[in-house]
Amino acid sequence: MSSRSCPVQLRPLKTEMLKGASRLHVSQELLLELTRSAESGKPCTIERSGDPASRREAVLFKSAEPNLGKKVALIPRPFQDACGFTYSDQHTITYTPGSTLPEAQEIVLEDAGSDSAINALTEQAWIYAVEDQFCNIQTIFSGMTLKDVGSRGAKKTFAVKLVDGKTNGNAQFVLGTTVVRFHRPGAEKLPRGDLHLAPIEGMAGPVRELNDFLLRFKYAPFPQAVTTCGIVIHGGHGVGKTMLLNRIAATGWGTVLPIAFSDKLTSIQETFQRAREQQPSIVTIDRFDRLVDKDRSNRQAVIQALCSFLDKLSAGPERNEALPKVAVLVTCQDYAADIPSDLREPGRLTNDVFLPLPDVDCRRTIVKSFDVPFEPSIKADAVDYVAERTHAYNGTDLSRLVTRAMEISKVRHCRAAPAPSAPPADPAWTADEQQQQHGGGDTTTPEHHVSYADVNEALVHIRPSAMHDVNLKPPPIQWSDIGGQDAAKESLRLSVLMLNERPEVLRLFVSRPPRGILLYGPPGCSKTMAAQAMATESGLNFFAVKGAELLNQYVGESERAIRRLFARARAAPPAMIFFDEIDSICGQRQGMGGGGGGGSSSTSTSHGSLNVLTTMLNEMDGFEAMKQVVVLAATNRPQVLDPALLRPGRFDRLIYISPPDRAARETIFRNEIVRQGRGAEGAEGGQGGVDPAALADRTEGFSGAEISGICRSAGAEAYKRYKLRGGAQGITMDDLERAIREMPKMITQAMLDGFKQWEDKFAHF
Repeated sequence: MSSRSCPVQLRPLKTEMLKGASRLHVSQELLLELTRSAESGKPCTIERSGDPASRREAVLFKSAEPNLGKKVALIPRPFQDACGFTYSDQHTITYTPGSTLPEAQEIVLEDAGSDSAINALTEQAWIYAVEDQFCNIQTIFSGMTLKDVGSRGAKKTFAVKLVDGKTNGNAQFVLGTTVVRFHRPGAEKLPRGDLHLAPIEGMAGPVRELNDFLLRFKYAPFPQAVTTCGIVIHGGHGVGKTMLLNRIAATGWGTVLPIAFSDKLTSIQETFQRAREQQPSIVTIDRFDRLVDKDRSNRQAVIQALCSFLDKLSAGPERNEALPKVAVLVTCQDYAADIPSDLREPGRLTNDVFLPLPDVDCRRTIVKSFDVPFEPSIKADAVDYVAERTHAYNGTDLSRLVTRAMEISKVRHCRAAPAPSAPPADPAWTADEQQQQHGGGDTTTPEHHVSYADVNEALVHIRPSAMHDVNLKPPPIQWSDIGGQDAAKESLRLSVLMLNERPEVLRLFVSRPPRGILLYGPPGCSKTMAAQAMATESGLNFFAVKGAELLNQYVGESERAIRRLFARARAAPPAMIFFDEIDSICGQRQGMGGGGGGGSSSTSTSHGSLNVLTTMLNEMDGFEAMKQVVVLAATNRPQVLDPALLRPGRFDRLIYISPPDRAARETIFRNEIVRQGRGAEGAEGGQGGVDPAALADRTEGFSGAEISGICRSAGAEAYKRYKLRGGAQGITMDDLERAIREMPKMITQAMLDGFKQWEDKFAHF
């Protein structure tokens, strides 16, 4: 069906809003004439009459003005400025039946005259900031100007240079689908076919690997070589996968064809067809795991479509032909887990580049590039201080960290700043700053410097992305909160010391420190509290899960969760993985006798549980390659654990957490009384005559959890007496003794005998 056009005169629509700025507001009569519909939102083009070069994509919209003439269109000022249209010229609006407003595949930005340049380390932060604005604007047009975009305390102005490769484009922005990148003038200077990445600070190895892969599109491969056009860039959150994807796309080597996880199968197949027809081309698939999510009904069809596409591309060298000029770039977090086995066959996605978290030298380079306003005399040391205390932080994390530190510094200085007429309160100001403050110069506000204290406070709030989803946030448990268990505390503290010790020092004492610690004992005896105290006081990156949380009804998902957990810990040293209730995932394999009382000796695993156990054993065998990582586990039922877990190299150290002795029980009572509002000294000599020592004598064989329960029960009884019967405030000795009589003792002698038998059997490990 042919297009329909109508001449119009432009008039201003009085708005400066960017949202909806590419709408041409017309009368209902004109809308019906062009589109044969009263529905707004139809895409159109507008051009200066007789000047096709001025053509711009826009959107037709019904005007709210009831008396608007048929030959008049209202145009928002931001869109008019981008188009360069004037009110005196005649313009023509054209509508093509059946057209719909497209979703933008790629938006190219340029820095509109900002003083500071955007570098590789800050680029992604600015893209995030621009995407936030685009989410509110929705429809993006070439020439759009975004003013005062903020990131890390700085502001910039950006202009949209291209929308889907067009200087007159107009399309909808879709977060997660639309690729946003910066225009790089140097990219156009690269000769056609010279696909190459420039050096990036801190990423020399990955960039070299990618450039080696990209060379195959310049030089013919060896005859009969099994080669591929695809490569996978993988690594944890925020390590730069998308940034590298955008850098390659920005070289200008070929048509960029992104595939989004929300694309339908037909759309994906059309993209593959376009890639082969429009060579040279670059197919990008960011976050591939979302494209082939297990909840997708046609997941296997999508995988097979990509397999077929890659097979056709790799068939060229097999026929002694040149490799097609189609680069297929894929990103994911875990190559082994996220890329299906079919796609790891020869000729498909067999090439991969791993992006590690930045080491201390890379972090130092990144922090230095941010130019944090430290005091000049300490700046070099302060940069080292940040770099050395940010294990597992990626570039984005470091950007957020220094931004938070600068915000904290600014608030601190504002609070401490005196009134203009008062002398400066901060003794750290220099004499020159004091002189400026009192009119000795043009500056009236002292320079704000970020201090070590500001950095330390920011570190509390900004945690590394490597801890995403499994970051433990324990209650603030200290070692002093745990009564007794001195031997267990000493063993755990020693493990942390060895984990953080310098390798050259550690080698003087042990060839390999223990990497696995199993806490076992009756329920309620502080095993989990010990792990919480470790998380609070050790300074380690702490990954904690309950064993049952790793179990998943879908085949392979539990094993994948365990592999990812270990991978994250390896990427974020020094780290500790804590498995609570490990017996739920590591039961004995069928036919293996565990022996020992207190639990079944014939427990066997299902096929799914066997796979989980095997994965655990394999991951723990990988300790030789795991530096500064230790595994801590807790169980009430060690008898059901598979013996293979207990051999040297896996759980090297077995620590029995026994019921609290008399001194420990007295400490627990004293601590609980303090927590419930009565100081220990006042408790002993005050109203009610509460005596922690006497209470400890009456609770032989009780667990720590049961003693805490006794105190809570006594407190509830005391509150009921005070509130309902007008009794005195506070807990009395009678309240506690009554609670002791009513509290059932869960730990039996048979249970303790069972632990002793098991300990005797495995003590040699």
